[in-house]
Amino acid sequence: MRRVAGAARQLGISVRANVGSFAPDGCYLLALLVPVALFDLTLSWLRITSRYDAPSGLAAITQLRSDLLAHLGFAVLWVVAYAVLRERWRRAVVLVVSQLSVAGYLLFAVAAHSYYRKSGSILDAGGLRMMVTDPEATRNIAASESSTTDVWVMIAAVTYALLGPVLVYRLRYRGQSPRGRWLPGLTAPTRDHRVPTSRGGRIAVLATTTGLLLVVAAAVPVTSGGAFARNQALDVALELGSSLLESERAYAQRPAMSPSRLIATRSVAADRPRNVVMITMESVRSEATSLGNPNRDTTPFLAKLAKRSTVAENAYTTVPHTSKAVTGANCGYMPPLDTKLTESAPAGLPSTCLPGLLRQQGYATAFLQSAVGEFERRPDLVRNLGYDEFFPVETFPTAGFGRANYFGWEDDIMLEPSRDWLRAQGDAPFLLTYLTVTGHHDYRLPGTFGLKNLADEEDLNNYLNGVRYVDRFVSKVFAMLAEEGRADDTLVVVTADHGEGFGEHGLRQHDNTIYNEGIKVPYLVYDPTDRRGRTVQRPVTTMSVPETVAERLGYRLSGGLAREESLFSGGGGRPVRVSCQSTNRCLALIEGTTKYIHHFGNRPDEVFDLSSDPDEKRNLIDDVDPARLKALRSDLLQWRRATRSEYAPRSR
Repeated sequence: MRRVAGAARQLGISVRANVGSFAPDGCYLLALLVPVALFDLTLSWLRITSRYDAPSGLAAITQLRSDLLAHLGFAVLWVVAYAVLRERWRRAVVLVVSQLSVAGYLLFAVAAHSYYRKSGSILDAGGLRMMVTDPEATRNIAASESSTTDVWVMIAAVTYALLGPVLVYRLRYRGQSPRGRWLPGLTAPTRDHRVPTSRGGRIAVLATTTGLLLVVAAAVPVTSGGAFARNQALDVALELGSSLLESERAYAQRPAMSPSRLIATRSVAADRPRNVVMITMESVRSEATSLGNPNRDTTPFLAKLAKRSTVAENAYTTVPHTSKAVTGANCGYMPPLDTKLTESAPAGLPSTCLPGLLRQQGYATAFLQSAVGEFERRPDLVRNLGYDEFFPVETFPTAGFGRANYFGWEDDIMLEPSRDWLRAQGDAPFLLTYLTVTGHHDYRLPGTFGLKNLADEEDLNNYLNGVRYVDRFVSKVFAMLAEEGRADDTLVVVTADHGEGFGEHGLRQHDNTIYNEGIKVPYLVYDPTDRRGRTVQRPVTTMSVPETVAERLGYRLSGGLAREESLFSGGGGRPVRVSCQSTNRCLALIEGTTKYIHHFGNRPDEVFDLSSDPDEKRNLIDDVDPARLKALRSDLLQWRRATRSEYAPRSR
């Protein structure tokens, strides 16, 4: 018994010595990690309770689980690091890494929260990738969107992470040697304060395993919140990891496809080839126009033009993001469903798009935009689409024109350069494409354009006035064609890349706005040789543009990827499928007047009857047979897999 009692006393002495040895470290870690966790949990709570479909009571608290587990798990891992790495140089490394990582996390947390307040979406890997790969655009966006409060919160958070724990530690151990230093553990511990190697190793392994298990548990989102309820840093890390694994995954290689071609359906050689102008309006949702909402007097020119054009009344974008939508409208097939801008990569598109096919028929082709050129590798995208020439705003004289937002100028800046380009082509047929920028956030308009009072909210009012401006720009393009003698032989397609949300469903802007304010767009085709006004009622997407243009010019498209049929096909149409920009966020299927949205568990799936509920306010999912819902979900997921496989390597 004496031996047992002695062993117990010795163990108690050892434990007390080690606890006493770790107390300064614990003080420092508490001062470093606890305020960060409380700050992050507060931001998460603000996001959870601000949602338009915010949970209440226990359901809301449950959505904090991931953040709690993540902070607890990382705290355990840091405790292990501080306990095990006690030699002076190792401790110095641990101190530096811990403080810098916490400061970096705080920067991310504030930026992610600001992003959510502005857009209603959580910051994902795609957004973070853009910050890294396009810092200039990031600076411009941040300067436009960040408030003074955001900046001061970032400064305060990072300052505390770097200096707060040091000051707390200094005050706690002031005058106590050898602990009376500014940083803990930079003096080598005495032998009595060391945990025996075997016991210390077991404790370290157990604690590390516990920390990792907590982090893994944090990565599993609660059912009611999905990725929204997951710690945002973990969510981004998982998406980046998933993207990396997916890029390395060996898809089943598809047989090489036949090359795309334009095949004449009538004797185009006997006729003078007709020209094509495509106008893609930035961020113009259907409801913001007089076409989609006759009560709005925002687009009087388009309303007049529609009376002698073919108008698709239920038109949708493919992905509510410019680079993706422009790809779909120029190529006729789905763009890559990723956030890596695969469409701008070398050989990023699997078959030739309409501009390239028209070039083969002797057409001169040019793409003009009033935004800066390098944003999202636009020159590479335009080259992949098959255009001869690319004219971004940097190539235009800016005197007399105003800024439209943080990366563009008013659209009228494109008019005279496009006139000059037309004159330079002589009698050659041409495809001339405009991409406007005026409708884009932050909805800035030139001072020379008078504003009307169209909405109470400032951003929405400026946006609607921006739609008025774009309508005026379209009218000026038509006037320029008439002045240059091109009006009677030029087919004009007017559409939009995507819409824009203003909180109707808790979402702002467009990338993940899967509701009609984000994906339903105006779409009309003006053919000067056929001015009968007509409407297409079936749901279509802007991927029908290439087939529609080819048919009007006297061709049909052959080979390459399957494309959406022409507006003039007269068929019953296929279901429309749309994807959010972010990975694993949302997909939609529209068949007739029924719309189904799959949210990947981030929020409950939804079903709407667009004929009786065009604003998508009444979720009818409880009235739909579960087997039918399962089939709809399976359809969308299989479609997404098939689309991704189109961008896999091809067998030869």
